[in-house]
Amino acid sequence: MKLRFYISNNNEYIERKEDLKLNQLVNTARFSTTSNTIYYEIQDIAITEMEVKKFINIKFLNKHHQEQKTYRILIDNNATIEELLKSLRQSMKIEKLGKLRLYTVRNGRIELVYEDYNDIQSLESNSNSQEIYVEEIPEDQLVNDNNCKYIQILHFKNDISNYHSVPFIFKLNKDEKIIKIKERLQKSIGMNDKEFAKVKICYIQNGIPPRYFDEKYDNSVLYNGTEKIEGCIGLDYPCRNPNISSYEKAVKIHN
Repeated sequence: MKLRFYISNNNEYIERKEDLKLNQLVNTARFSTTSNTIYYEIQDIAITEMEVKKFINIKFLNKHHQEQKTYRILIDNNATIEELLKSLRQSMKIEKLGKLRLYTVRNGRIELVYEDYNDIQSLESNSNSQEIYVEEIPEDQLVNDNNCKYIQILHFKNDISNYHSVPFIFKLNKDEKIIKIKERLQKSIGMNDKEFAKVKICYIQNGIPPRYFDEKYDNSVLYNGTEKIEGCIGLDYPCRNPNISSYEKAVKIHN
């Protein structure tokens, strides 16, 4: 019950069927080198359980939005995000863990923030282009009011296509000056003054070049409570750990 079979080592899993015949599995080509070869692996759980569940790889973030540890969670195919997070809590075994939030990232941007009642069907756990992150929701985001707006924070270097690190959700307060926003961003990503001096902050909106907030904008307001915020904030700086979550384009040498 823990053996899983594949055809010709091409990762095509053979579904269990009581009436399945051996001649349906082998290649009948007379001279094929793989004609009579079936591959198998030994699972940790029964095949019957595997067929109604799936593994989801979740990257847990620390309070500074950095990858802390990856957890591999086995969950029922019809489970909700709430059930997935409950299983994650059991795997983490951390006391006094606050409310959790799950979101997916693709190409350096947050793709979707999930609610507890959402199902897990859209989580592409085997996709190389989608990452699944879970974080403990910051205290200042636990209470919603009409005097705030949530915005996405991106990390990149020089060009927004050269993204790195993990994007995150940030709370904008009504009539808050940009200099105060900078201070809270520095605290949020856990940088000292020397590191943060290298960070250039900008507002990114589709179809418009990034607008950088140099010192002359420090006393300006980004969110006044009525104007729509349709873009995101970009942090332009070198990746602190270029070996992790760095997506800079490769340099091409043309002859």
